[in-house]
Amino acid sequence: LNNKGEVAYIWKIGDQYIVDADISSDNKKLVAASISTDTGVIVENIVFVDINKAEETGSVHNQGDMPMAVEFADSGHVIVVSDNKLCSYNQKAERKWINSFENNLPESFVIDDAGNTVISLKGIKNNSVIRSFTKNGSLAGEFTTETQVVHMALNQKHIALCEDTKVSVINYSGKLVSSTDIKKD
Repeated sequence: LNNKGEVAYIWKIGDQYIVDADISSDNKKLVAASISTDTGVIVENIVFVDINKAEETGSVHNQGDMPMAVEFADSGHVIVVSDNKLCSYNQKAERKWINSFENNLPESFVIDDAGNTVISLKGIKNNSVIRSFTKNGSLAGEFTTETQVVHMALNQKHIALCEDTKVSVINYSGKLVSSTDIKKD
């Protein structure tokens, strides 16, 4: 929609189910994540669109993957979170990097404006494993919580983790900065 509330652009992708979409900070590019099941198998579809030209600039199709989110980073590349991986693509749909979750299920994630990503993965003891990645896809750190994380928040230096009975602050390297117990009345 434009600033008058009128339709400015319509994009139709057929029978696919759109999971998430994002628009670049300059409002010139669109990325959308969708799933299709035409062949009886889930297929992750990531489509890149030049809004001004109203044309697709690239696409990626990964059989068996379930997309959860797509987001533009400040650099213009796109971060994709799916059920089994974290990866990045440029506008031509060329993969820049990929990180596997190694059969761990993602519980939640936060992506900051620069493209740094924090993923909460389900631990084996009803807890969470927090992994932080740089905008270049490198693992910056890992931290294991005592119980399951229910919320995360980021700033430039720290990650706040809210568990059932505890709030902790860690740095991007996975080192505990502070922690306090929460008492329920």
